[in-house]
Amino acid sequence: MQNITDCLGYVFDTSDSKCYLKEDAAAEHVPSTSSVSGPKECPCASCACVEENVDYFGGDIFHVDGVASALACKVWFLPRTLEQEEQWQSQ
Repeated sequence: MQNITDCLGYVFDTSDSKCYLKEDAAAEHVPSTSSVSGPKECPCASCACVEENVDYFGGDIFHVDGVASALACKVWFLPRTLEQEEQWQSQ
């Protein structure tokens, strides 16, 4: 099983509030009116690192239900302690 640290990108599905962590942000880009996608890390300060209406098709490591926004989806990449993880999950 892969870890969050293996993720290179994410897709937030606005229609069902799910966050999909992806193993490859360079996967096939598919138009999707309910998706917001982005890489784990933005390659430059002046780059537009969020792609609205784009799904990085395939390469799912796992998904999380009940995520509030694309930013909250991206936060899954941030290191956190077990206590922080349990607190976040209980909300």
